[in-house]
Amino acid sequence: MSRLEEYLYPMEQERSFFSLRWSLAAGLLVAGLGAIRAAQSAEYDVIYYALTIPLAVLMILLTLPETLRFAATPVLVVIDSIVFPAVKAGRPPLDLRLGEFYGRKKRYAEAAVEYERVRGYYPRNRVLYQRLVDLYEGPLHQPEKSRRVRLRARLWLRRREYENLSTVQARAW
Repeated sequence: MSRLEEYLYPMEQERSFFSLRWSLAAGLLVAGLGAIRAAQSAEYDVIYYALTIPLAVLMILLTLPETLRFAATPVLVVIDSIVFPAVKAGRPPLDLRLGEFYGRKKRYAEAAVEYERVRGYYPRNRVLYQRLVDLYEGPLHQPEKSRRVRLRARLWLRRREYENLSTVQARAW
């Protein structure tokens, strides 16, 4: 389904109703044009012209939902650009304070979760890997997780940074 089709009939259930309404509107347009042509060649032209008015009203009513949606789009785009500016939600700024706070409060598991979350945004930051290794080898006593962090560090960090990743740094855990 193209983007225009998704825009014009957003729900699949309305697709047949959409087709029916627009087919009827096209038929009314053809009938109205026929009535105008007949009015031009007949002596009772007022009746034929009067017939075109209800046909035009029915045609407008049948196509009104899509026509309004299509006509309102430029206005809504302007309003959306004012209310919701096009700022991409990129990665948050690098901030390790929450993990450090958890470490000072001896909430090591929460500190590790916070460092892992930040590492998802900054996979090339050596400090994050160092702190995770320190936590897993130090107070959390989880050497398997420490080994996994070291493997990830080996994938993401430069050789020199990875080699400088010490076993356990002197931290006040």
